[in-house]
Amino acid sequence: MVASELLASVLESEVEDSQEAIKGIQKGLNDFQAGRFRSFAEFAIEQRRQYNLPVDS
Repeated sequence: MVASELLASVLESEVEDSQEAIKGIQKGLNDFQAGRFRSFAEFAIEQRRQYNLPVDS
């Protein structure tokens, strides 16, 4: 009984994680289609600033 409850709990958690991932991907696709995105160069600049990375990394 305990094993089946544990398995059910794990599977439920995985389903919830998958649903959240799908929602995030769909939001990203919707944003892209609506023109709400930035270039990789802009992203790279932000990451370099945020993590204090050198320009050539």
